[in-house]
Amino acid sequence: TYNVIAEGRDTGTVVFPHAQVKVFLTADSKVRAKRWLHMQEARGKHYTLEQALREIEQRDARDSSRATAPLAVPVGGIVLDSTNLT
Repeated sequence: TYNVIAEGRDTGTVVFPHAQVKVFLTADSKVRAKRWLHMQEARGKHYTLEQALREIEQRDARDSSRATAPLAVPVGGIVLDSTNLT
């Protein structure tokens, strides 16, 4: 047995489905887009908020509808909404 902290969109459902603790981190799409914008700006890339929001929503749609390891709340997972968290 190992103690591991791992993150990823299929970590709790596919990679470690029997983990003792599974957290599904989420936030409002517009807030996530703003956070994504800040990360991109730190890399020297520039987008509008509308472009960032479109990227976030398209990624969520793609990941939620893919045949292999779709984005989903894991069974027994704790949903943590970080919209109003720093």
